[in-house]
Amino acid sequence: MSFTSWREFLRKTKNNQSPKFDKFSRANARYQLAIGAKALDIEGLSASTTDAYSAALRITLAYSALEALEVAIGAKNQIIVTNAEIANVFRDEKESKLRGGILEIAKTSQHTNLYSNVQAFFAGNCDDLRPIIYTIRNLMCHGTFTANRLDLPQSKKRRVLFHNLAGETLQAVDSRFTLFVSRIREN
Repeated sequence: MSFTSWREFLRKTKNNQSPKFDKFSRANARYQLAIGAKALDIEGLSASTTDAYSAALRITLAYSALEALEVAIGAKNQIIVTNAEIANVFRDEKESKLRGGILEIAKTSQHTNLYSNVQAFFAGNCDDLRPIIYTIRNLMCHGTFTANRLDLPQSKKRRVLFHNLAGETLQAVDSRFTLFVSRIREN
């Protein structure tokens, strides 16, 4: 499934005549991969552990689509991902191990402001889920991610939270692309 406004984008840009089309095509391809990735099948792992890896991978793919779209539209670090229900679950006192794990990961990141952004999120000073998404993505791609590190196999609630976070990220990406397309003048 492509971006909701992909066909309109092609029509408005005269079927790919833009010099930046490759960047938009890459963003759309990453979006398609992320939205189409529903589950992994990993031999030798339990269903809950496999689902945990699927959820973390979906967040990673969704963030990749987000970054690619920002490059294409020239709006680095401008797509905001918000959802009060998801934010409240991450901030819930019952999820202290998850919160602590994410803070620990963010603290050791090479990203300059990540730890302070994650702290601001958990303190309720910011509703943007992006620092959480970025932390999970970094852990999955560059860090020491294991499904057990954040107790994902043991908690269906956390796995659902991760899947919902991926879905919310993709919704924000699609909405931002639709807004971008709506502002394109037809020739």
